[in-house]
Amino acid sequence: MEKRGKVGAKTGQFYLIAAIIIVIVIIGLSTVTNYVLTKDKPLKFYDLSSDLWEEGARGTDYGIYNAADIKGKIETFLTDFIKYSEEKEKDAEFVFIYGNEVEATAVRYTPEPTGTVSVTYGGVIYYISGSNTIVPTDISPTATGEDKDVEIALLNKKYDFKLKEGENFLFIISKKRGEETHVTTGSE
Repeated sequence: MEKRGKVGAKTGQFYLIAAIIIVIVIIGLSTVTNYVLTKDKPLKFYDLSSDLWEEGARGTDYGIYNAADIKGKIETFLTDFIKYSEEKEKDAEFVFIYGNEVEATAVRYTPEPTGTVSVTYGGVIYYISGSNTIVPTDISPTATGEDKDVEIALLNKKYDFKLKEGENFLFIISKKRGEETHVTTGSE
């Protein structure tokens, strides 16, 4: 009789351990796990934005100070900057607006054609096609006294810029990286 009591106790222990394991497995399967995958920001991309902001401001200031052809200087600068950007961060897309409240120019540079960007300035909507060369598009408000702020629609999002008196230099840079799209803006 003593043997039977010991075997029954061992069987009970087995069922107890099996029940604990089954409960742990069920809890493990039913638990919702939340986690976040963070990706590093493309530092070269944001450095490019910072470089553009600094150099664009310097170019505009130089043109104002020396009474030079600001439009020509900025177009030359943009051509050089895009060459520089291709070395630093390939496949970035640029939209530039430069000029003043009377006369402004819009430029869009993209390595691959991706449709059009709309620029609203002074109540008029301009559609600017992308190209892998600098093709300036003159934009001017139709009447004085209208809203002279600039709205740029890019990648299904609108970006608003407040124009200041005098010369302005505005830009948007976008870059697709996998499933993410990074966008940075600047205005001087």
